[in-house]
Amino acid sequence: MFNFSIKESLNKLKNKKYDKLISHNIEFLNNYDEYQLTLLAKSEGIKLNNLIRLNFVENVGFNCYNIQQERFGRLPLCRNIENFLNEQYQESLTGTDNIIEFLKSELIECHDYETWEEFVDNQELGQCQSIVNRLEDIGKENNLPVEGHFGEIDIDEDFYNVNDDEYINKFAHHWIMVNGEIFEFSKGTLKDYIDFLYLYDVDSEDCRYHQIR
Repeated sequence: MFNFSIKESLNKLKNKKYDKLISHNIEFLNNYDEYQLTLLAKSEGIKLNNLIRLNFVENVGFNCYNIQQERFGRLPLCRNIENFLNEQYQESLTGTDNIIEFLKSELIECHDYETWEEFVDNQELGQCQSIVNRLEDIGKENNLPVEGHFGEIDIDEDFYNVNDDEYINKFAHHWIMVNGEIFEFSKGTLKDYIDFLYLYDVDSEDCRYHQIR
């Protein structure tokens, strides 16, 4: 799901210098590419030394076990390795940058576009609500810290509202927060009313947003 590298995590483990044989075996495992290592970890497991083997389950993490664990118990080294690698994995699941890239890829796919730029260019005014609703669903489906919010956003110039016969300087708008930060996935809906410095990123000018709920 996320951009998580088993090879990179194993090399960080090697730098911990838990065991010379483990470090040597990880050096050998660098001959595998990421896809091969992932298949190995998900099937028969990765042999770290003569006693310890490592398995990986996506969306769960690593399980490290030693030979005759049921009979003699778990080695402290095995527990330390599992804890270290799962910290790396959990960081990849909850890190804001990884979540943002995952949400973008999901939106591109569900709207049948090839690139993020294409998705943004084809957004229309008023579409922000459906985009945020989809992001909330993705968050719930994947247990991610995604919160949808509604309120008003400042626009660059006053806009004449024909229905109310008045000029307004704010639009009703929907946006999301990830790990407590505002991110704007609907810039394309506002490109005619806000001169965004970077149209195709999802960073926001927090001072523009006025939350109602």
